[in-house]
Amino acid sequence: MSNAIGSKRSLHRSHSLVARKNETSALTSRVASTMSAGSRRGSTEEVGWYGIFSQEDIDALAVAAIQRLRALFVLHGFKPLVTPDVLKQLQENCGYIPPKKKWWKWKKPVKEDKDKNDKVMTVALCKSIEYASMACENESTFNLRRIPILAYECINFLKANGLKSNGIFRVNGSERRMAQLATVFDAGPKYGLGFSFEGYTVYDVADFLKRYIRGLPEPLLTTELYPFFLKCLEVPVEGGARIKAFRWLIMLLPPSHLILLEQMLELFSLVAGFAETNQMTSNNLARIFSPNILKPKSDKQALEEFQSCSFVVEFMIENVDQFSITSRDVRPFEILDTSYMAKKARKETKGNTNVAASSGSLGVAPTAGPPSSQSNDVPPLPSMAPQADPAPTVDRKLSF
Repeated sequence: MSNAIGSKRSLHRSHSLVARKNETSALTSRVASTMSAGSRRGSTEEVGWYGIFSQEDIDALAVAAIQRLRALFVLHGFKPLVTPDVLKQLQENCGYIPPKKKWWKWKKPVKEDKDKNDKVMTVALCKSIEYASMACENESTFNLRRIPILAYECINFLKANGLKSNGIFRVNGSERRMAQLATVFDAGPKYGLGFSFEGYTVYDVADFLKRYIRGLPEPLLTTELYPFFLKCLEVPVEGGARIKAFRWLIMLLPPSHLILLEQMLELFSLVAGFAETNQMTSNNLARIFSPNILKPKSDKQALEEFQSCSFVVEFMIENVDQFSITSRDVRPFEILDTSYMAKKARKETKGNTNVAASSGSLGVAPTAGPPSSQSNDVPPLPSMAPQADPAPTVDRKLSF
């Protein structure tokens, strides 16, 4: 009997080692593919950058993140476990692949109006990105780091004019002027590119952006990942484990959702940096936006879950530098097992912004909520390769 148990354990251990070896070889091939992509673009500085990832690179990153999340959840006894099936469901919910039609829910197809312009408001991110998007770096070369023109223009306007506005995102804008903005950003072919916002207040633009985020068909953090975000909040802060858990989880988001999330978190961090002036701490911002970006599948939400969602968003705002996955100076495959990323020195912005924010200068007064991991001396954790579970596999037909 003991020999049989020992043989089973050794067999399981060998399976885990083989799985880890396969993952390592897969990641090596993915890095090689991004290197070749960088050489084709004539730039060696962009090797491994998310913006030039192929579909296979995105899939490999998601699989590696899932493997580590499963190991962490098993370690702490969390359920349910994250599985590769989540990726397919994310694609369907976010509009990357059409949902499966069921014969008992069949409806007569509606003829589309070919003369009708494509809209942006209440349209899935992956769709509007195709015809109404702007590169985050304002570059002419195409890369994955693109967000809707609506979000691009509103975020830049608020960074330049609204960071010190008292009650920004809390004070309502004019319904009439926001309706006008919706018309501007819904109309092709420019979709509001270069709009000056003359005659509009900071509160109009902030409320309009908030309304756009709220109206997305699929929330920014997605309903599929909702329970896992709440579970990650239970991961201990010590050793940067919670940072890693959240980082692995947002690596599962579709590119359009991940990139817009990063831009919004950066804006929230800048706003919270002037909390003494605008009265908008990270806790206040989280309470306002958590119902808009982190929603359950059902319409009903317990009060405890609402508070937990607020804590999730607050934690991400206060640790925004830890969740920059797609930035040009970040290599996602290299930070998979990194517990703490050094805070990047923020460039001092002049002109309209009047913001001088250096590294570590955007902190706000502590608020009620879960403890954060604001320490530059967090020791790195060892690699979290699953030992109790075989490595998950993924269907390579994914198409984010």
